Amino acid sequence: MRNFKFGNNEIDFRKWCTTYISKAKSIVERYETNSEWFNYTPVDEYRDALKILHQYTVLKHALNLEQRDILDYCLIEGEKYPFDSRRKNSLIKYIFSIWQEVCFNPKRPTLKKIDNLYLGHYLRLMRVNRNLSVARVSRILGINAKTLYDYESGSRSVSLNTLYGISQIYDVGIDEILASYQTSKTI
Repeated sequence: MRNFKFGNNEIDFRKWCTTYISKAKSIVERYETNSEWFNYTPVDEYRDALKILHQYTVLKHALNLEQRDILDYCLIEGEKYPFDSRRKNSLIKYIFSIWQEVCFNPKRPTLKKIDNLYLGHYLRLMRVNRNLSVARVSRILGINAKTLYDYESGSRSVSLNTLYGISQIYDVGIDEILASYQTSKTI
């Protein structure tokens, strides 16, 4: 976001309100209404402006009517708030906290990872419950017994092919292994 750089602080929140929203609106409007203008404006600038306007829309939808008025008239337009300044300041602090969630969401989705230790422990439990030895399972899989031991101890990642083989030997689906693993991990 070359033209719209801002940090997670109150000063940049004010800048976002007073400058970036109007600038983004102007860029999007010119880009979408003037066919000549988009030849001179980089696409990245247009995308960045759309992102700012999307953040603004999400923020507005998260606020009640009074908070929207504060955002639009006081923060963006710079008009005076006709009521108690303490009330205004508390509303602005709340709007700022919601803005932080919208623009700097710490709960962004992350990819889940398989914990080798928990998965290995679960694979070992399945083997033991079926009264199978490490030697027998490793022989069926066509791998070294030490490799299977490493899988079960969690010191080595299990390949998808090996996990598929294990699921056939233990007569369970891969989905069931992973679901059971997730359940046992949360306990």
